[in-house]
Amino acid sequence: MNIEEIRTELLGQHADLRRMIEEVQRSVRQIQQAQNAELDRELPARVQALARALREHNLREEELLGNILPTIDAWGSVRKEIMEEQHAEHEQFTAALVASETWGDPARGRETLMATLARVLEHMEREEKAFLNETLLRDDSVVADQFSG
Repeated sequence: MNIEEIRTELLGQHADLRRMIEEVQRSVRQIQQAQNAELDRELPARVQALARALREHNLREEELLGNILPTIDAWGSVRKEIMEEQHAEHEQFTAALVASETWGDPARGRETLMATLARVLEHMEREEKAFLNETLLRDDSVVADQFSG
């Protein structure tokens, strides 16, 4: 698998995760506005599916980028550390996602869920800027700002 294919796969997973997050957020808003009991019953399954997808994505990202990031540029090892730190934080998010559905106070659980989802979105955006951008993650070996002469 070349680097462009890796980038495309991981960005595709980000797009899938965003769709899942939007679906959960929409359900929460509908529950809050209309107290929709059916959506309230469906929410835990959607949250579980999202948590599972987030874990699977993190594992795949580490599998595909773990050996590549350190070789990308002079900051590659730092980028790998950032990815690993963010994935550790994602695990905390995943735990918070799952825990939010078990709160004794459903309104507070939904509030926690929405805040956690916002943080996951922020993290994905940072990942895309830090190590999934096309300037950094590419198949050719162009050196920016090179001086020869």
